[in-house]
Amino acid sequence: MSLYESLVQRVGSQKHLLRYWDELTKEQRSLLAEQIESIDFDAVKKAFETSANAYTASPENLSPVPDDHHVVFKNLSDAEKDRYWRKGLEAISRGEVSAIVLAGGTIPLGINVAPCDSLLGIQAAKIALLERLAAKEFPQTKGKGRIQWLVMASKTTEAATRAHLDMVAPACGLSPEQITIFRQAEIPAFDNEGNLLLSSRHSIVTAPSKPSTIMKSFLKK
Repeated sequence: MSLYESLVQRVGSQKHLLRYWDELTKEQRSLLAEQIESIDFDAVKKAFETSANAYTASPENLSPVPDDHHVVFKNLSDAEKDRYWRKGLEAISRGEVSAIVLAGGTIPLGINVAPCDSLLGIQAAKIALLERLAAKEFPQTKGKGRIQWLVMASKTTEAATRAHLDMVAPACGLSPEQITIFRQAEIPAFDNEGNLLLSSRHSIVTAPSKPSTIMKSFLKK
């Protein structure tokens, strides 16, 4: 079976993706084939069917999360607040805490601001402060506790995010080794009929997946 025949079989009803196959160069065919082979077409079909029958919540169906399902800060006594605070610092001192930020857009990078004044910079400074407080509260760990910082970027912002954090980390007191940057998963984009879209003759349009797929994105790192 030729490459073209195997791709025709794989795309199923999405044969328009191969519309320009005969006009493509060898390199372009390779790029298109690689993208097609990376797509789970059954999952894409299911995603379209789900979006077509999306549930729209009405105000009558919305209600606060019951208090017994989470900790309500305002209801805690000062002693309880202190206990939670110390428990958190102790976990940090043992290196058991990580922080995650969804930085798919450009806003976290800041616009014409100093590195530590951007949203990512502010979070980096807070992480560094918590590490210092944990080291002071639990000196027996000798300051070895580090908060691992996971930063999810999109395909279009990954390079800029990496460059920005290269400045932010040392400026705010973090080590590059405690920062992990990974790319948000993407899914093919489709029209109202469920047909996948081409961005060029040899490339399929993709869009960032929903934030709930964050673990899938991280495990691909």
